[in-house]
Amino acid sequence: MHTVIIYLSKYISRRVKRLASLPSLLKEINLSVTKQEKLGHQHIGFDKIKHKLFLVKKRGNRLVCWIVNLQDLQWCAVKKVYGAIGAGELKTRNLNHFLQSVSLQLKFRGSAKPVSVTFFESQHNTADELPVLEAAAKRWEHVLSQLPPNVLPSFTT
Repeated sequence: MHTVIIYLSKYISRRVKRLASLPSLLKEINLSVTKQEKLGHQHIGFDKIKHKLFLVKKRGNRLVCWIVNLQDLQWCAVKKVYGAIGAGELKTRNLNHFLQSVSLQLKFRGSAKPVSVTFFESQHNTADELPVLEAAAKRWEHVLSQLPPNVLPSFTT
């Protein structure tokens, strides 16, 4: 089985105008919500039965939606990326001042690169949002780490 990531931006944008809420949107694309969370301008959710993770982000007047098949999830981890720190700058500034992004890395069997789900970006989020978004990334890491391992072997073609 291959990992499938579906980018549904145009599909979502057309239907969001007609639909009143995210649950009705998910019902239309045949997903049931086991766990979901709204974080600023994004929604993240999980369909435990179908092992799918969905992410809906709003960027300006545009919606971006990802649906990730978690059947072949090998591992997940929170990744923090820091900018350059000059000599002595940590004496006057906190380490979080240099934080550029916090993301959840999803590594799949048979895939060379992990998929990244970004929770915090310094260009789009404020420093006040960092603790909440970082805690959310850790919560989702825990939720996805609790998934039972796939009993069928993964085959690549």
